[in-house]
Amino acid sequence: MRRLHIACTIAALGLAGCTTPRAAPLANEVRAGSAAAGIPLHLLSTAVAAQSGPAPTETFDSEFTQAAEIDPAILDVGDRLTATIWDGGGNGLSVATLVGGKLDLPDLPIGADGTIDIPYAGRINAAGRTVAAVRAAILTTLERKVFRPQVEVRLVEQPGRVVTIQGNVERSGSHMLRRGFTRIGTLVAAAGTSAEHPEQLRVELRRGDRIARARLADILADPLQNIALRAGDAVIVTRQIEHVIVIGAAGQQGRVEIVGRYFSLLDAIASARGLDDQVADPKAVFLLRGVPGGTPATAPVIYQVDIRDPAAVMLAARFHLRDGDVIIASNAGFAQTLKVLTAVGSGLSFVRATGMVR
Repeated sequence: MRRLHIACTIAALGLAGCTTPRAAPLANEVRAGSAAAGIPLHLLSTAVAAQSGPAPTETFDSEFTQAAEIDPAILDVGDRLTATIWDGGGNGLSVATLVGGKLDLPDLPIGADGTIDIPYAGRINAAGRTVAAVRAAILTTLERKVFRPQVEVRLVEQPGRVVTIQGNVERSGSHMLRRGFTRIGTLVAAAGTSAEHPEQLRVELRRGDRIARARLADILADPLQNIALRAGDAVIVTRQIEHVIVIGAAGQQGRVEIVGRYFSLLDAIASARGLDDQVADPKAVFLLRGVPGGTPATAPVIYQVDIRDPAAVMLAARFHLRDGDVIIASNAGFAQTLKVLTAVGSGLSFVRATGMVR
C-alpha cells in the first residue's frame, strides 16, 4: 500500500504541474472573456438570423446603371462602309464614264466630322444614322444628277464598337458590340467563366479614368446592375476568395472557403466535418464577428448556438457568414476530466511496469 500511495502521489504531482492540453476554450471561459473584453454575447435567435445577410458588396453606381443602352445599328465616327452606285442609263448625266456605269467605293470611313465623301453626291452625314438612312441620303442627292440611280451601302467594320474582357474567363480578348450584345452580363456569358464557383467572381469595369466593380452574382440577379457597355470598355473578371476560420473541437480545423453568395454557419460546420463527438460541447458553438483583419469592419460581437436544439440548427442554416468570421467549437468539460483520468491511468500503468506496485 505504501508503494501505491507513493505512485499516486507522484502521478498527482505530475498532473498538478502541467495544464491538460486542449484545442479550444470551455464555454464558461468564452463567456468570461466576452465579459472582460466588453464584447456582447448573444444566443442565436430568429431576429439575429434574419438580419445576417451577406456582407454588402460593391455595385455599379448611377453613372453606369442609368446610362442608356447603345444601338449598334447607329453609325459612329471611325466606322467603315462600302458602297456601289449604278446609273439607269438614258440621256441624263450618268456615271457611265466608269466601266459599265458602275461605281465601286470599297472604303468609306466616317470622318471626324461624321461624314463620308461620295463622288457626284459630295459629303453625306453618316454618324448618328443607320446604314439604310445613309443609303437613302446618297440616293436622294444622286437623283438630281444621275438617271435612275441605284445605290447599295454595306457596313464593313465598326472599330469604335470594341470592348475587351480578360481574367477568369475562357475566351478573353476583344468583342464587338452588336445587337443583343450590348450589356456586361452578356459579355461575361460569351467569354465564359472558368472559376469552379462562379458566385465568387467579381467583375471590374474600366471606362476611361473610372473603375467600378460588382459581383457577378449580383449582376445576374439585378437587371439594374447588368449595365450597358460603351466602346472602349475593359472588363476584368477576378475570383473573390473569402474565408471563415474554424478552430476548436471541430472535425477539421482551419480556413473554410466561402463557396457561395449565401454561405451559412451550418455550411461552415459541415465543411469542417462537423463537431468532434469525443471532445466537443454541442451546446456551445460560438461565432466571433468583427475580428481585426476581417471584413467588413464591424463592432465585435459573439453569437452562441446550441447544436443539440433542432430549432437552433435551422437558425444556423439561415445565419449567413462573412469573410473573416471565426467559429469556435468549444471543448466539453467532461472531455478534460477524461483526459485527466487517462493521464492518471497511464501513470499507474507506468508505475506497475516499473515494479513500484505489485
